Amino acid sequence: MDELKLRGVTLVYGPAGAGKTTFAAWYAYGNYSKTLWVSVFEDEATFRSNMSRLGYDFGDRLAYWEAPLVDDVEALLNSLMETVVAAKPELLVVDSVSELIYRDPEVGAKAMHNMLYKLSKTVGVDVIVTAERQVAERLTYIADNVVELRYEVFPYGTVREMVVRKVRGGKAGYAVPFAIAEGLGFVPIRAVTAAAPGGVLKTGVPCLDETLGGLVGGAVSALIGPTGSGKSTVMLKAAENLKKAGKRAYYLSFLGDADLLRLRYDVESINAPLDAESLLLQLYILAVKLKADAVFIDGVDLLARFFEEKVFNTVLLNLIRLVKASGVPVMVSLTRDWGIANYLDAVAHISERRVTAVKTPTGAVGTAHSC
Repeated sequence: MDELKLRGVTLVYGPAGAGKTTFAAWYAYGNYSKTLWVSVFEDEATFRSNMSRLGYDFGDRLAYWEAPLVDDVEALLNSLMETVVAAKPELLVVDSVSELIYRDPEVGAKAMHNMLYKLSKTVGVDVIVTAERQVAERLTYIADNVVELRYEVFPYGTVREMVVRKVRGGKAGYAVPFAIAEGLGFVPIRAVTAAAPGGVLKTGVPCLDETLGGLVGGAVSALIGPTGSGKSTVMLKAAENLKKAGKRAYYLSFLGDADLLRLRYDVESINAPLDAESLLLQLYILAVKLKADAVFIDGVDLLARFFEEKVFNTVLLNLIRLVKASGVPVMVSLTRDWGIANYLDAVAHISERRVTAVKTPTGAVGTAHSC
């Protein structure tokens, strides 16, 4: 995310497990050559081991300071400030300030305010502090930048979202879904750079090409119909035809049948994860990292059965944002429209192996063709 420029004091807050430490490591690793990391809850060996698994091998680019838990918070912060002045890092990370302020909210918040002001305005060191929500309210007014990490846990997975609430002199007021994965670290689920809309990709399946006009780059198409109507078969044939034509086409199935599908069709089939965070990460990898020419997702509305419908809609809307940014065409199968047809670029209904276009930028609305 090249547009996220955090200079001065940055407050990163959210519940436990939201990814605050990983966010700070991601930003430090990608933007600074000399970081001083202060932790009040984790020893250095554990920190470096965890970060290495995420892909952040700091080496001597990062100096680590294990802050002792003392009663005199003000003295501790003064000692830290002296260390920073002597070490001259480009970035200071304090992870987390919650414990320091909890001990004596009034004194701790005042001492933290004084330290952050002096370091940022006088010494010229950028600072990232992490905190729980309750403590964050005491620090928001002194921060140049404020990033909230939202984190919701459901029986079948998690949903993470980064909300950029304030950026001094920069763009703010937007949200980006993200994932955390070994080897990849903190991954904002959006294309690195917005791609221009792609051309029309013919699938070689007449009932799709004649009704929808093919697949349009950067567009999300939906094939809607009841169970047994032929949605999977149509999309599998399209994926197979595209692969034979030399295209990178991927078929994600929520039905857990990827291995069986590869025996019957010449397709790159993958079992889609029943987890909102993992699904968006999978799509990001296919669209942005592997440069897919087309992606087909079968049975995506199973998410609505395992999550709340609100979460399903949020995941689908984030999918649409990712697709439009990456320029990759995506087709999903649904048993009904779930009230989201207005957000889709193309919609076709299928019944008894006949496909009828009801919304399309390139095809013929109202026409029906047999598959």
